Amino acid sequence: MRAALVLSISLLLISGTVAERAQAFGGAAPAAAVDANFTAGKAAVDAGEWDKAIELMKASIASNPNNADAYNYLGYAYRKNGDFDNAFAAYAKALAIDPKHRGANEYLGEAYLETGQIEKARAQLERLDDLCPFGCPEYTELKKRLEAKEG
Repeated sequence: MRAALVLSISLLLISGTVAERAQAFGGAAPAAAVDANFTAGKAAVDAGEWDKAIELMKASIASNPNNADAYNYLGYAYRKNGDFDNAFAAYAKALAIDPKHRGANEYLGEAYLETGQIEKARAQLERLDDLCPFGCPEYTELKKRLEAKEG
């Protein structure tokens, strides 16, 4: 009997979905792994469908209010849609949840650049430098945009 249970759990771990694996051990799957709104929202962001992305990320956040990634993408969609007030609010929420979120730190810096707040963009670059002592794509991208803006 015990061998059958071990075999069943092993097979579940090998073949099951993230949700099935988590449930086998009495836990819940990570929200982003099973959140259809987040997945569709990310696809909408990738497609440049800002209004759709905003609605889907809001729905994702409604079911998982501690998803820093969803707030980051929400901020990105707002920013691309020209709504900087809501973009700044979404980035602030993402960073309140996860102050080390490199994407939110980069995108916040880009929003500062787009609104002419160069010193605040520099501060975000410094923050990313602290978060990425050996470099990271977010630091590199923001640095490139800052240098282009400063010309």
